[in-house]
Amino acid sequence: MSESSDEEFEGFSQNEVDAAAQRYNQSEQAPRPGEPNNTALYKIESLMNMFTDSMVSQYIPKRQLSVDEVMVPFKGRLSFQQYMPAKPTKWGIKMWAISEADTGYVSFCEVYSGSINGTAHGLANRVVKSCIEKANVTGQWYHVYMDNYFTSPTLFTDLFQHYNTEACGTVRLNRRELPKDIMRKNPDGVTIHGDMQFRQKDALAAVVWKDKKKHVN
Repeated sequence: MSESSDEEFEGFSQNEVDAAAQRYNQSEQAPRPGEPNNTALYKIESLMNMFTDSMVSQYIPKRQLSVDEVMVPFKGRLSFQQYMPAKPTKWGIKMWAISEADTGYVSFCEVYSGSINGTAHGLANRVVKSCIEKANVTGQWYHVYMDNYFTSPTLFTDLFQHYNTEACGTVRLNRRELPKDIMRKNPDGVTIHGDMQFRQKDALAAVVWKDKKKHVN
């Protein structure tokens, strides 16, 4: 494996393709309710696992990574099709992905096939940890960037202490454990272009600054 983007990647062998096709045919019979493989993706799960395993094994990403949601265009009929008006692709299949900042290479991705038990905040934490674990980048002090859907002090502390991973991201002002004296709509001392305030607690830092509009990280 190499960090070079010029390295030639190996594709799937014919035997691997044939094996995946055989597993797909064997999965035609839907699993019964309560069985562990009774998921919305049961027909292609083995193929997806082969695909993501290859993504991880073919390339070692550089230090800067990003976790985000990705929309795959799809206009057919699907129970877990998503509508996201803020995305360039508004209708389609939503996937969670972790990618390298320099090249955009996706180290791991998974399909979001519907809600699970728990809050959206809990889902966001689970997604980030799952992507880091399955991309095989834990314990190596990677730097992971994310948007305000994922960012929380609880998640960042957990990543630092238990995953040896540093994180940075924009944050929603209603997240718990934020320093409320600066993390609010109109903080003191942040009024004109270039103004900045920050607070630090242990390994966490919260920053708010004024650009064309206010930013919070």
